[in-house]
Amino acid sequence: MSDAHLADPARRRVLQALRALRLWERAMPAMGVGDREAERKLMPAARAQGKAVIVNRPFRTGELFELVAGKPVPKWAVDELKCRTWSQYFLKFVISHPGVTCAIPATSSAAHMRENMEALRGPLPDAKQRQRMIEDFERSV
Repeated sequence: MSDAHLADPARRRVLQALRALRLWERAMPAMGVGDREAERKLMPAARAQGKAVIVNRPFRTGELFELVAGKPVPKWAVDELKCRTWSQYFLKFVISHPGVTCAIPATSSAAHMRENMEALRGPLPDAKQRQRMIEDFERSV
């Protein structure tokens, strides 16, 4: 059973049931630098039970790009993490979480797919850098 796009109260009920039943194999939450509810609530349960986490919609539905439109990727992220674009910044944040198995950014554009794949180049952020990414993102929106 997977946690897809459930409303907040439903997420809590499903998570409680999954913890109790231990029937689930994987979770598929929406998660990212701008949506960390699953990181706080679902990820600890998934890690404790050794379950796979496939992150869906790490860009939300593209709205993260609207929030940072016209703003440069933070210089430290370009220098230290080799993030040339916001998509690389957002994906590195997601895939660097120790509980994430993989991410599904979803695109119909080959150019966007190539850009997303570039997030695999260069180092992934550590815990301090992930926190800095959160702070920088929140300041920029």
